[in-house]
Amino acid sequence: MVQPDILFIRGSRRHIVGHANVGGAPDLVIEILSPARRGIDLGIKKKTYARFGVQEYWVVDPEAATVEVLVWNESGYVSARTYGRSERLSSPLLPELNLPLSEIFEKQ
Repeated sequence: MVQPDILFIRGSRRHIVGHANVGGAPDLVIEILSPARRGIDLGIKKKTYARFGVQEYWVVDPEAATVEVLVWNESGYVSARTYGRSERLSSPLLPELNLPLSEIFEKQ
């Protein structure tokens, strides 16, 4: 079993959330890459999320200040788009979302 850094389940599917665990695939998982776990996040976890049909998988790369939005289909994940620090992230799963990444990635 794998555990994402952040997960999202739509309100219409809240019945899968139990007291001790989630009884189904989340709609969205977000992984924040770290040098030590990069291979796990992009390998084992990505394959597991695809196998269980997680609709969207976001890969946050703090070093590059990017977020890649991946969308699941029967053949696996396909990159919808990679967003940079100065852009506003939108999501096929959450079309109303308009997240300014400049607020997520502090300027260094």
